[in-house]
Amino acid sequence: MGSLQECDTTEVQYLPNVRLLGEQPYASLPDRLSNWNVAIIPFKLLDLIKCTNPVKLYEYMAAGKPVVASAMPEVVQATDLVYIAKDALDFGRQIERALNENTPELAELRREWSRQHDWWSRAFQFRELLDRLRPKVSIVILCFNNLSYTEACINSVLTLSDYENLQIIVVDNASIDETSAYLRRLAAYDSRVKVILNDENLGFAAGNKVGIRAATGDYVILLNNDIYVTRGWISDLIRPLQLDPTVGMAGPLTNNIGNEQKVKIAYTCMTEMQEKARMLVRRYPRRCFFTSGLAFFCVAIRREAIENVGLLDESYTVGFFEDDDYCRRVAAAGYKLVIADDVFVHHRLSASFDALGAARKKELMEHNRAVYESKWGTWIPHRYRDEAGFG
Repeated sequence: MGSLQECDTTEVQYLPNVRLLGEQPYASLPDRLSNWNVAIIPFKLLDLIKCTNPVKLYEYMAAGKPVVASAMPEVVQATDLVYIAKDALDFGRQIERALNENTPELAELRREWSRQHDWWSRAFQFRELLDRLRPKVSIVILCFNNLSYTEACINSVLTLSDYENLQIIVVDNASIDETSAYLRRLAAYDSRVKVILNDENLGFAAGNKVGIRAATGDYVILLNNDIYVTRGWISDLIRPLQLDPTVGMAGPLTNNIGNEQKVKIAYTCMTEMQEKARMLVRRYPRRCFFTSGLAFFCVAIRREAIENVGLLDESYTVGFFEDDDYCRRVAAAGYKLVIADDVFVHHRLSASFDALGAARKKELMEHNRAVYESKWGTWIPHRYRDEAGFG
């Protein structure tokens, strides 16, 4: 069967045991194939054919038929259930062998092989390959009150991340508003979200440690609950870590922070922010800025770095300076720290700490700075980047 156009059939067209049927309707092929004893793929091994993966193989195997084929590389590598012929003389011998050896058990093995190569199976295999390129990412979101910020943050992560191999761990530091009730409803609705409700406010370092211990990702992202992310942010944020094993942590650009991650940008709402952010990061595709310090409003950390360095230091009570400390520890372990200039997230800044009042914030700052300087010496204040469009 098949087109006879440009085929020289003079040597076989008058043979009594050969029938040239020409092209046949595709729907009729299963009935015709059911009457065959052996299916053949007798291609000449031309350069083009050596690069061919014949669909006939899968159709024949799905019907459970024994297959005799030329030694095409794609067929040889596909399965040992095919009879491979070395040359024209061997082709006849392999047909005889296929006829003699054919059994119901072999027919079922061929059908089973074909089931592993249908389109659903191929799609699943392709998905598995993609997942290997998209390692598991665990996002730890620590929250305390400010439910509206938490809702907006989590909603942005769920709708804008465009990343499926994702684990979201929300740790509530004993909020006294409706946060815990909202989180319970969310966890019951979305299987990607794991909620941990602390009995007391453990502070920033200890609260994040709870989330990190529950994280199973290859990369862990610490995310404040006053963050609103942008589309595709996860893939871009972890890219420096994937491309360079010496990079231990990566952080994004933002609108509101006191270090080299701050850029000049203006918008009036989150919809406009998405548009302005996209325009901004397009100026710096895949550009990394090496730094000595990252603010932990949003930071991606390599799992290996966490295992080597350990968790955040709880000596920094409530908050402040624990991110500076951790950056020093990661750098001391030999890792690089980078700002991914093609990632932007919106930052409300100090949503939880503002509720403490100015006096309490000052007290915490002074205490934690003393803890930092006892370990690392004089603290060097952060500065903005000396580049147009930053600071």
